Amino acid sequence: WEAGEEAGRRGQGVAPPAEREASASSRRAEADALYKALRKRSAARLWREEVPAFEGMGLEEREAHAPLVRALGVKASSRGEDERARAAGWMERLLEDPSERIRRYAIAALPKLGGGEAAEEALLALLERTERARERKHLLAALDKVGGAATLAAAAATLSLPP
Repeated sequence: WEAGEEAGRRGQGVAPPAEREASASSRRAEADALYKALRKRSAARLWREEVPAFEGMGLEEREAHAPLVRALGVKASSRGEDERARAAGWMERLLEDPSERIRRYAIAALPKLGGGEAAEEALLALLERTERARERKHLLAALDKVGGAATLAAAAATLSLPP
């Protein structure tokens, strides 16, 4: 922290650890409140109002609205096949998002939405290109639930086993 303290004194804006922890706690509380509010809205309203607004946001604002991904995943998981497929398609696109947090929420939602070959392929593609340990852990957990032939082939190739 000493290097950070020195950088902060030079005006580079590095917060002391206690301040960073308080800020993180505040962001979690705000995210939890937003998630609860979004869960009270209908799936139709989320699709009509929240998803288009989310897609028009910049990266920082999208990060703050990441609970929408969780809320829509939960809402859609208890709907019919068409609604689950629509949400799964959106989640698959979110696997390309620059925000790891948004990608992790989409990763967690896909198994609840039924997975399928398209989801499996999208998850495997992300697993192949990510180097983040936390993200890889979430990807492997999702693939454990939705993985099929492509996952087995990828695992065999990784372990140098015949397919």
